[in-house]
Amino acid sequence: MEFKEPTIIKKSSEKMDLSALEFSFCPNEQIEEFMESQFAILQDKKAFREKYEDALKNSYQKILGLIEKGELADSGEDSVKGYVEKILQEKKQALFELRGQVQNNLDLIIGGVEGKLQEYIPSWKPEAVAIDFGLSEATDFSVNGNKVFVNLFLLEQKSDYLKTVTEGIAHELVHVWHNEANGEKEQGNGLETLKNGILSGIIREGLAVYISGMDLEKFYADSQREYQSLKTEAFDLFEKILTTDDLAFLETVLENDFKNMGKCYLLGLEIITTLKAKLGEDRFKELVIESRKNPGLMIGEYLKINRD
Repeated sequence: MEFKEPTIIKKSSEKMDLSALEFSFCPNEQIEEFMESQFAILQDKKAFREKYEDALKNSYQKILGLIEKGELADSGEDSVKGYVEKILQEKKQALFELRGQVQNNLDLIIGGVEGKLQEYIPSWKPEAVAIDFGLSEATDFSVNGNKVFVNLFLLEQKSDYLKTVTEGIAHELVHVWHNEANGEKEQGNGLETLKNGILSGIIREGLAVYISGMDLEKFYADSQREYQSLKTEAFDLFEKILTTDDLAFLETVLENDFKNMGKCYLLGLEIITTLKAKLGEDRFKELVIESRKNPGLMIGEYLKINRD
């Protein structure tokens, strides 16, 4: 099989322009209301058990350690509630401080994001993107159209918030870059449409992880998931996605395997890194731009490499 000869890419003289980014931060009242909802759970025995039961089971040794240090009277529910209340009070203050730190370091964060995106999408000038620093228990970062959400509640738990927020915003802006191109509407029946959508999603997530510089292996280790085992499972999943005609199976993949940076993220990252290694830097950068509207081009290129 013949491959297209690599094309020499002229470096763009244009610099990425993120000046249209608009930032908003949750006001004091929102932090107060959100944290009050957390404190209210402590007064509802059923809600408290539903929210903290699994965490308490997994923290048994930690609780014993706190008792030994005198920070906890005993392992009874009332003592644990008192300890959780203390932690929530500290977290409330930490949220106010974190919001201020992010505001004070916006230029540094934007510069870091530009540095990551410039390498692969150098001439992009988003028209208008809103980045909202708010509060939620659901997810740390998310994107909806041209709106990026950054969760201060979860960000506060990170040891290096500047690194985390820079990578997270860069990741979501790669999605915005894809979304602005709208993509090509998939043609065919429901099975083909869903399959192509999943494969495109795999590439988009993999590229976003790669460009943002997220350490997926560390992320899995922190959540007690082993990278190599997941990698094997991910490629088994990939083979089945490619060959299946089971619509229900594909619906399950879409529902489960993109959650919590799951197998589809790992699979996408592995495909992206393989493409760069096999095609070389210049051709890979070309392919990133070429596949903006149709990420399936990357899947095709990857399968072609594997066949030869």
